[in-house]
Amino acid sequence: MSNEFDQFQAWLMDMGDVLDRFMRTLPRSDAAALDSSVKSLDRVEALILSRYASVAPARAPGEAGALDGFARHVGELFRHHFGGRWKIELDDARNAFFRLPQVCGMTGRQVQLCPLTLVTTAVDRRSGAVLRTIFENDRKKQGGGPSATARS
Repeated sequence: MSNEFDQFQAWLMDMGDVLDRFMRTLPRSDAAALDSSVKSLDRVEALILSRYASVAPARAPGEAGALDGFARHVGELFRHHFGGRWKIELDDARNAFFRLPQVCGMTGRQVQLCPLTLVTTAVDRRSGAVLRTIFENDRKKQGGGPSATARS
């Protein structure tokens, strides 16, 4: 096994602890709003937009922990609703998500989802609805319209 694969395995094993530490960095009311509900996507995107005016500050070295926390939360929320598993591409440098954690095998989705790029896309587009829109599009592909949890 490669060192990068071992690092990814450690990243996975630390998921719960890292998310707990990330939540403790947020104000209590914000952390309480970040759960597994679809409504949480709106709150996390608002937090991301309030923290980052553009992608450049989000990618600053000092923001790696926060960016990772946001991405982990988004990825785990999608997994909670659509299933799937975390993976990492380490063999094909031409892959758009090379060396980035992704969620694959989600119900209704043919391609993997990279939560980190979802977060930076939300920063770049600044609409406040990127994460929810992608989630709702995936829900429709799954064969269900918006559910009660999606509307909440």
